[in-house]
Amino acid sequence: MNKADFRRLLKNKIQEMNLESFELMKQGMHQSIDTFFSHFPHFMQLQGASFLAMRKELGLENQRLQVSLKKPLAFPTLVDGQMVFGIGDVKSQEVWLEKVEAIVEPDWVLVPGLAFSLKGGRLGRGGGFYDQALGGKKIIKIGVTSVDFLDEKIPLETHDVLMDFIITEKFCWDVSRQVRL
Repeated sequence: MNKADFRRLLKNKIQEMNLESFELMKQGMHQSIDTFFSHFPHFMQLQGASFLAMRKELGLENQRLQVSLKKPLAFPTLVDGQMVFGIGDVKSQEVWLEKVEAIVEPDWVLVPGLAFSLKGGRLGRGGGFYDQALGGKKIIKIGVTSVDFLDEKIPLETHDVLMDFIITEKFCWDVSRQVRL
């Protein structure tokens, strides 16, 4: 199956999810994120970045995460058509940070996607923004998804950026060691 067909299939699956399942998944995700950072407490000292959820995308309560961090959480923003990460005031319903106070290079990024594989593969929404922003950089890439969207058959291309870790609502996964945390 090619990427476009796979995306269509996954977007339909997302649309079919009911609100209750979505909320339970979100609660589990926050517990897993807490577990992840308990394994890597030094990450809390580093510059982190998260994403601003699109419609029917697993959104994170970034304010909850921010409380534990030593530096302000950065978010995606567009500069001359390229995605970078910035610090600023987040408004609800934004996908891109609008009012940017500073552009930063994060040490780690929570990355959204339609699907991930336990080998680190990611299928995004097709814009290539995360591949462009993270490719070739020593940034720790942490994929965030539901276990329902783990699939080892994700079609990958040479420009696709692999994740270092995957966080689901049920477990955290270390891609390089191929083990649960």
